[in-house]
Amino acid sequence: MRGIRTFKLYFQTPRYKIGETPEWGAVGSASSLYFDDVTVDLAAPLDGFDEYTKSDPVRGSFAAFELGANIDLLSLENIGLTLYKDKFPYSYLVCCGPKSVRVGEYEIFDPYLSSRTERLTMRGIIVNGLRINSTDALVREIEFYDVNCDGNSTGRGKIDTIELKV
Repeated sequence: MRGIRTFKLYFQTPRYKIGETPEWGAVGSASSLYFDDVTVDLAAPLDGFDEYTKSDPVRGSFAAFELGANIDLLSLENIGLTLYKDKFPYSYLVCCGPKSVRVGEYEIFDPYLSSRTERLTMRGIIVNGLRINSTDALVREIEFYDVNCDGNSTGRGKIDTIELKV
């Protein structure tokens, strides 16, 4: 696949006014997802919100694969990724967890939803033309602690096991 900027696997409820009760939902689930021979160029975040474009250190993470579902296995093989860390330092191959963007007095996403990926396997990952041998700067687990100071915005993403096969 070519020309894809982001694969999003998460639940999104309607926006809500900060301080009011959001329309609650639950994350979905997926089993044994496999992506092979994919090229992603993260020249800019798909969602053009200021949090991403201005690299907010709390809310500004975005990725080629954004996970907000309960996933037992996600396998990524032969993935070519172009990152622009000088412009977007919070861009990644994989982000796991909730998203949060405020527009005026509204929350657009679901910072209160937690999700978990049990196992993430990767093989043949090329970033900016180089084969990677560590996932440290490429995978982020997102965690919010009442990010909107409203009692409705504490969620986190967790990846139990990451396997990099070189």
